[in-house]
Amino acid sequence: MSRKQDPYKGQLGRYSTFYLVLIGAAIGFGNVWRFPYLTGENGGGAFLLLYVICLFALGIPMMVAELVVGRVGKRNPVDSINVLCAKSGVTYWWQSIAWFAMAAGFIVLSFYSVVGGIAVAYIFYSAFGYFGATAESQMSFGVLNTNPGTLMGWHTLFLVIVMMVVKRGVRDGIGRAARMLMPLIVVIGFGLLIHAMDTVAFTDGFDYLFEFRPEQLSFSAILQALSHAFFSLTLSVGAMMALGAYMPDRMSAGRASAAVALTDMFLALMAGLIILPLSLSHSALPQQGFGLMFQTLSTAFGEMAWGQFWGAAFYVLVTFAAWTSAIALAEPIVAWLIERARLPRSIACLVLLIAAWFQGLVVIYSFNVWQSYQFAGLSLFGFFDFITSGLLIPLAGLLLVVFLGRRVKVAELESAAGFRHPEVFRLWYWNLRWLMPCFMYLVFILGLFNLLSSLCQGVSPESSGICVLIHYDIF
Repeated sequence: MSRKQDPYKGQLGRYSTFYLVLIGAAIGFGNVWRFPYLTGENGGGAFLLLYVICLFALGIPMMVAELVVGRVGKRNPVDSINVLCAKSGVTYWWQSIAWFAMAAGFIVLSFYSVVGGIAVAYIFYSAFGYFGATAESQMSFGVLNTNPGTLMGWHTLFLVIVMMVVKRGVRDGIGRAARMLMPLIVVIGFGLLIHAMDTVAFTDGFDYLFEFRPEQLSFSAILQALSHAFFSLTLSVGAMMALGAYMPDRMSAGRASAAVALTDMFLALMAGLIILPLSLSHSALPQQGFGLMFQTLSTAFGEMAWGQFWGAAFYVLVTFAAWTSAIALAEPIVAWLIERARLPRSIACLVLLIAAWFQGLVVIYSFNVWQSYQFAGLSLFGFFDFITSGLLIPLAGLLLVVFLGRRVKVAELESAAGFRHPEVFRLWYWNLRWLMPCFMYLVFILGLFNLLSSLCQGVSPESSGICVLIHYDIF
């Protein structure tokens, strides 16, 4: 293929740059506010061992599959799948995989923009001492959360910065941002970790995270480990398929995926060692989620010596992690607009910025003005969260493994995967055909179970057969 026909080739020619871009895409809010709690509550070191097994059984092979799609197609996710369809002589309806993934990626991008904007706001709030033990400072999150105008401003700032990076292209924008931000994330993280080691609750946090407690493992823990191994790597949202188009020619997709997955886990554990001591010193019980990051931790930073500095540093880290993920989420949609709609990159970025900005307004208003509006017992935010994590993302993942394992010619996959040993490829392909569809079914079922758990809150088990299963924790 000539250079004119292959605009992607060589744009991320350095292995190190491509690796940093993948890491930036993979890290996200789940590493900060979910993984440490999930690990500690489900057996500590025992859960970690289980999670590593799930990474090698599902997470890493799935990332290889998505990178292979991008490498073969050298285009946006939709057209890359169409290339595979043409080479294998199958229907183009399989492109729906990419549409599901990109739709999910778009919704997740709007969520990241809102939450990332709050993180940017918290950099300044922490630096100027808004947080602490006083009632006024503890109300800061509530005031921000109930003020759509202020949230809108921070959401706009975050999204504009993301699109400014994407507008500069793959090498000068995405690649350069990864080379700058990822080392800063690691340096800031190590600085915060050293500080956390001086806190009185560090030993408790370390034991909570790493102590081997196999008696706490359950079938639910297995499903949680499997699900997190899938969701923690930003899979089935179009990002890895789009980035696969920029992969250096001789780079092994398997080695790159394994390195990214293990580095992502390392950063998540580092985040846990930073967060848990602070959380435990402020609250007797470990916490997770939105409230942990923007209420518990902000107050904990406000009560400690040099808390303004350490709090600002922490929210800088969170902001950088959100930026790198949001940049990767934006790229597949921008690439599609460039190649299908024939838009210049700057106009494509502007179109996505406007669309994501309006979708972000739905997220913002679901926190306050539209808080009372519900769909199937879910808030607007909860509804979109289910649409993405409970439906679109698992469905795209399931269809992709069926497509690659049952419809695409083996020769196309083998050459693109870049495994150095044929035995490794055969193991990956066997997993793709037989095990990974079963794993994706389980992830899909877990998403439905979480939805039903939400719907059954406040409903007596006797009034619904489904709620009986939820009540007795069948899963």
